[in-house]
Amino acid sequence: MNNFDLLKETVEKIKKGKNMKQEKKIVNQEINKEIADFFKKNAKVGMENLAGESLPALKVVEANSKMELANGNRPSIGYFFHTKNKQEYENLEVSIMSVSRGYYAKSLNKGDKPKFQQIVSGIILDNMEPFIIYMGGKRLSPLWEFAKIIAPYTHRENPIPMMGFKIKLTTTKYKHDYGESHYINFDIVKDENHNIKIITDIGMLEIIEHGNETMRISIENLIEKIEVDKDTGMPIKVGLNDKDVDEAFGPDERSFEPINTEADDVPF
Repeated sequence: MNNFDLLKETVEKIKKGKNMKQEKKIVNQEINKEIADFFKKNAKVGMENLAGESLPALKVVEANSKMELANGNRPSIGYFFHTKNKQEYENLEVSIMSVSRGYYAKSLNKGDKPKFQQIVSGIILDNMEPFIIYMGGKRLSPLWEFAKIIAPYTHRENPIPMMGFKIKLTTTKYKHDYGESHYINFDIVKDENHNIKIITDIGMLEIIEHGNETMRISIENLIEKIEVDKDTGMPIKVGLNDKDVDEAFGPDERSFEPINTEADDVPF
């Protein structure tokens, strides 16, 4: 059992053993102690020790995607596909933990210039599955718009961190010279009165917080493996290989048109 599986197993035990909604006050205290004890015991062990390719990813299924569900079927175009549990989702409610620094990745199309990318990390709130999403080209625009919307909340006197929002992920189809692809939409979940819904369960927030700290190190290690010079396309560090590049910048994203990554209003 690797460290990711150990973390997931602990989360599942917490979910099965306690009713977060019906016994909120008592459960929060129990979860806090159990989570604190677990991470104290495993202070030197975490997802930072995982290989980059072991990080579970959410990918948008496109017409040319080569993905297979756990039951052997092909996932639906425009849906999200989770690379670890092999399930598809039309839409998802998630907590966004972090957005990585920007970096340039080698394109699989020979002759193409390196493409600017960022990596989003989060947790699916329904089943507490961690994930990362590789964002590049036109897909960066909705992400940056989302950042601008939540920025006032993260900088006010009583701030709400990004991970505290419930975010609904959906896709929108658009056409380009090579066919059709999908944007990823980041929408803040609201109630029937249009009030923003936030995560208020302390136990769940602590799980997300600890996941953020460990996932962030793994993502930086991954970026170091695939980052290239934006002008020459040469690896920044030794160790770049085709498998890492294919995972981070596969055929689903090749046709995306570049956007202005030098603009003054880039939020990350």
